[in-house]
Amino acid sequence: MRTWWPLLMCCAACSLDEGGLAANVEGGAGEAAAPDVAAADVRLDTLDEPAPPLPCTSDSGACTAALSAGWTPTAFEANRTATCPANFTSADVVAAPLAQKGACRCSCTIATPPSCAVGTLTAKYANNNQCGISAPVYTLATEGQCTDCGFGTFTVDVYNSFIKIGLTPGTCTTAAVADKTKIDVTAMRTCAPPTGCSEDVCNGVVPAGMRACIAGAGDVACPAGPFSDKVAVIGDDTTLACGACSACSVTQSPCGNATVKYWGDANCTVAKGSAVADGNCNTTGSPSQVNHLTYENPVTNVACNAGGSAAAVDVSAKRTVCCRP
Repeated sequence: MRTWWPLLMCCAACSLDEGGLAANVEGGAGEAAAPDVAAADVRLDTLDEPAPPLPCTSDSGACTAALSAGWTPTAFEANRTATCPANFTSADVVAAPLAQKGACRCSCTIATPPSCAVGTLTAKYANNNQCGISAPVYTLATEGQCTDCGFGTFTVDVYNSFIKIGLTPGTCTTAAVADKTKIDVTAMRTCAPPTGCSEDVCNGVVPAGMRACIAGAGDVACPAGPFSDKVAVIGDDTTLACGACSACSVTQSPCGNATVKYWGDANCTVAKGSAVADGNCNTTGSPSQVNHLTYENPVTNVACNAGGSAAAVDVSAKRTVCCRP
């Protein structure tokens, strides 16, 4: 490998003689040399720029000829701290993908809200606290449905009893949502040699900090020969597959006591009074000019609870790296 250190030292000495030592002599004792500002501003960023080219023998030989079909020499680095020589082809690759929590989550959408006011409403009434007379059975298909009481326009009896309607559970839909930002990987680097350097790399001549290796397609065993250490299964990127979500669910607070409201019109806009629907025989206040009713019992604390999805991660364009021990 060529080196430029003697030339650099020579130039440094020249600079010292012309701009450093000479200045001290001319300025007299006690005068320090003026700093070389231009030299101090020089920056060498070896991590951002390719390394110097690696000299090649330009000869193919017994090592590359002995490789199994599909395997090619490569210089390999497990942590990307060094750069490839300028005449090599650099590729930043990843290995050992690991899904973090949340890489696959499940959405949850309420398809049908739960209800405490849909179903069959039964009632009894009387002018005493026995509520012994059965009223018509009311079928409530929607929340807040304006329902004909079935008595024409009338005065409500002193006492009414309404049996509270139970819960109609809600339904939901769910789907897996992938998030590739929640995949951990090990960052690695390969340096593919030019044709003239393939034999050198195959024989173990690689840039400092790298290993002499071969690479082959897929996740496979290392071939027979000197490259027996399977160091990594690498890829250009990661893949993420999310499994089917487990069942979602809708939860809510238990149905509390409801309110039956009396109305004096078919649109339930003219309010006439109300009664508690708790199964007891309750006083009504005997509102008059009543012909319709509504049953109201809002559901509280509704939540859509998503299921779970299993994450399966891998690398794309998968290939195996086998190195000299």
